[in-house]
Amino acid sequence: MHKEAKLNEGTLYFYNGSLQEKLDNLSVPNGICCSQDNRSMYYIDSYDYNVKACDFELKTGKISNKRVVVVISESGHTPDGMCIDEEGMLWVAIWGGGSVRRYNPFDGKLIGIVNMDALNVTLCTLGGKNMDQLFITTARVGLSEEQLQQYPLSSSLFISETKVKGLPTNSFSSLSNF
Repeated sequence: MHKEAKLNEGTLYFYNGSLQEKLDNLSVPNGICCSQDNRSMYYIDSYDYNVKACDFELKTGKISNKRVVVVISESGHTPDGMCIDEEGMLWVAIWGGGSVRRYNPFDGKLIGIVNMDALNVTLCTLGGKNMDQLFITTARVGLSEEQLQQYPLSSSLFISETKVKGLPTNSFSSLSNF
């Protein structure tokens, strides 16, 4: 993204030994994750207020069939970071919405919500010993003194137990072993 978050100044790159531009005209690209079979890539462009999916080829980084799979329609609720679970459902941190929401990317429906004691939720990831803990980061930036009094735990790290497990991430070195 542009360092001042200017609209349409961001780019998504793919790296497999050389840097390749894959998507441009993005504003605040966020929350990139892939399906368990690595055939679908999901990403957020926060200022579009949605989650997009693309068909994805891991070896080449080819992206095709870009489409919106989730729409965030509440005013002041901006999708930020995101992760995916073993069922293929997307967990989306909602900046200004004080929550992490679980969406079904196949029909766009909201299927779960974790409410936070912080307004600006920035990122979430599933991890822990059994991959069933949702780690959630939050921020204080941009909050008024009144909001900080209402949400004193802003900028904290939260952990929430889940009934589903996350997917292990690929390390960079494993990507070079095509």
